[in-house]
Amino acid sequence: MIIHMKRRFPLLLILLVALSGCSSMRTEDADVVREQRQTALRNALSQATDKVPVTLFATTTTATFLTSSSQPLLTMTEIPLLQHYLGTYRTLCQNAFRATLLSMPDEVKGIAQTMGIPDPKAVIDRRDDSMTELLATTYATPLKEAISKHLETELADAQAMLGRILTMYRIWDTGKQHVGEKALPEVSEPTLQAYTDLFFDRYIASLRTQEIDVRTTPRLVGSGSLYEFFAKEKETRK
Repeated sequence: MIIHMKRRFPLLLILLVALSGCSSMRTEDADVVREQRQTALRNALSQATDKVPVTLFATTTTATFLTSSSQPLLTMTEIPLLQHYLGTYRTLCQNAFRATLLSMPDEVKGIAQTMGIPDPKAVIDRRDDSMTELLATTYATPLKEAISKHLETELADAQAMLGRILTMYRIWDTGKQHVGEKALPEVSEPTLQAYTDLFFDRYIASLRTQEIDVRTTPRLVGSGSLYEFFAKEKETRK
């Protein structure tokens, strides 16, 4: 009996080792798949930020760049050259936003590499702009900080022009009051936070569109397109 058990023991040991090996292989395979999905998601966001058009703010109006507290400037036609200077302010803002936009691919790609994606399959299945959604919520703070830092530098000329405009406006207001006319409405320039929020909202909206395009638009095989990867992921969801 003891001899019989001794003969069976090596077989049991081999079986246990084999089962352990299979379990280890399954774990390794799952880790590889998880890593592939994480990489695909990060690459989708990286490709999307490269596709955001540089003309995103090219048609942004003066009224959009100004806050509600500075809107009275738009209807002030009495002050000579004021509307001309407002046009210059708009152009300077457009240029500043464009320069900041050109820096966004590096900023977004840097953030993408730090994003925690513990369940990439769930992120893929959630929606076709899920990485932009993650960026706009969980990682909004570092992105807004990067935007604000660039705008603070790039908007220097625009803010100087607006300061000149506000000075003209207040001098005109003082003159009107000296002759007994009604004071003009109070005006103030937009804060850096207001500019940042404007940029952030427009940028995220465009980035969503581009991520959806990267993940859902068929392209030539071998072109580096991520479409096939995400299409296969959708098939496994069915």
